[in-house]
Amino acid sequence: MEWTKDIKTLSEIYEDCCRVGGIKPHFSKNDFVRRLTDENEELRARLGRAVHVFDTGIGNYGSEHFLKLCFERNYLDRKLFSGLYLTVHTNARPYRYLTKQMITDMLKTIETPLLCDEAKTKYPELPSEFRVYRGMRERPVDLDGCGYCWSLDERITHNFATGDDKIHGFLITGQVIKVDIFGYILCRRENEIVIDPRKVSKKTIAEVKPL
Repeated sequence: MEWTKDIKTLSEIYEDCCRVGGIKPHFSKNDFVRRLTDENEELRARLGRAVHVFDTGIGNYGSEHFLKLCFERNYLDRKLFSGLYLTVHTNARPYRYLTKQMITDMLKTIETPLLCDEAKTKYPELPSEFRVYRGMRERPVDLDGCGYCWSLDERITHNFATGDDKIHGFLITGQVIKVDIFGYILCRRENEIVIDPRKVSKKTIAEVKPL
């Protein structure tokens, strides 16, 4: 990929990611450029190493912004972008720089199903249709725009809804068809299903209280 040889562009990306984070990351600009131009590594590995430049200093927001820039500038082919999206998604805090529309557009471009290593052997075991849950704290709840991250574990989503047993929230329950999901993520211990909320059928909502 020729873009990785464009040192000026990479330097600008680094500075932009640092700017949005507000503080200096753990690694230097030269290290960031080196990680993306090391011909001894596959580009997929280089992307992961480059993203981790931002993990210590400015948290995952720098990584998220790096993903955003790669998407907006169409730097990567579909396979590489899918790997980068998975890396950022599995380490992300609530997104700060990605709008709902941008996430929707990104998910349309990735290779599916998007699976972390832990989910690769478990994905074939998923039934063709199954129940999912999502915890919400925002009011009012938009059932068709409530978010892409759901779970197979009702207990986990109860904790999301109640802020670890501090506030009242809402638990959304629905049915999904396996072929409709974008991804299955186990590495965050959230038993997560990534799906467009409009593809979740038979949705019901219930108020939940701290235990």
